[in-house]
Amino acid sequence: MAGLPRQNTNRALHDLEQTGLVRIRYGAIEVLDLEGLHAYSARSSPACPRLTSPLVLQQRRC
Repeated sequence: MAGLPRQNTNRALHDLEQTGLVRIRYGAIEVLDLEGLHAYSARSSPACPRLTSPLVLQQRRC
């Protein structure tokens, strides 16, 4: 979601969390339902490449 205004990014992440696809924590986004996220992304953007494994995105602190 790089390049998007913070408000739009937070709204999109909140929507994904409400559907049960991800869990938002301080400094982390955990994917809870990878197949569901694939289906969601296919509806949103058919050109989106599929991920091959679950992942956790963490904010790094310096």
